Amino acid sequence: MGTLNGTKSERLKAAITQMEHRWGTGVLAASHAPSSHRESLSTTFPALDHLAGSGGIPLHAVTVLSGKATSGKLTVAYKVLSRAQQGTPERHHSVAILDLGASSDPDYLTRSGVDLNRLLLVRPQGAKQTLRVLLDLVRSRELRAILMDSLSDFLIDREAASAVEQMMPQVNLALKGADCALLLLDESRPPWLSPLVAETSRAVRHFASLHLEFVRQEWIETAGEFIGYRVETRLVKSRSHRQGEGATIAIAFNETVRPRETW
Repeated sequence: MGTLNGTKSERLKAAITQMEHRWGTGVLAASHAPSSHRESLSTTFPALDHLAGSGGIPLHAVTVLSGKATSGKLTVAYKVLSRAQQGTPERHHSVAILDLGASSDPDYLTRSGVDLNRLLLVRPQGAKQTLRVLLDLVRSRELRAILMDSLSDFLIDREAASAVEQMMPQVNLALKGADCALLLLDESRPPWLSPLVAETSRAVRHFASLHLEFVRQEWIETAGEFIGYRVETRLVKSRSHRQGEGATIAIAFNETVRPRETW
């Protein structure tokens, strides 16, 4: 491409100045500048990031992490929140938890690397309020990741089923325009779920771009103390179309909760 002459160069500079004045400095970047934008958030577990595809949990999309208690899904979700907060040297991001079961533990969050000063903890009442708050959080475009903990605490009656039918399409659409990941924790097969709630749970999962299922395989013990556990993770749904593949990860939970690839 040829160089611009003086007149064209001046017009270009004037156009850039006008756009930056209207939309803010930095709205335009040089084409040769390396982009820091990522389309995913790492789980901090390399094997799990590889299984999920695209480097981890996708932005602009819904991810479901399912499994029984102590299966590792909550720990992975917290590690994703921690990674989401890191952002760039110029800007650190905030995250949110919809704590529907009022079960979030500040100590475990901190040990998982989550900065409580950049965490918004929300405890809405009722299904409709939960989804309205969720929609507002996504539309705010101020959060890098949002965790709903959990679907089993949300899908409890017909009101929840109706709210999902009405508002989840709006939430999913809002995510497309937000630089944010939405994580939903769910039980694999809660025995107490009614047929209606089970059907609603499947409806929510329909909107997910990624679904990972966690199963704890064994506790890891050293010198008579439990120091972690191994988890088998299965890919239920993904954009990469590799459903059915799996990966084994290990979680250590001493003073700092961290991934372990080998023991």
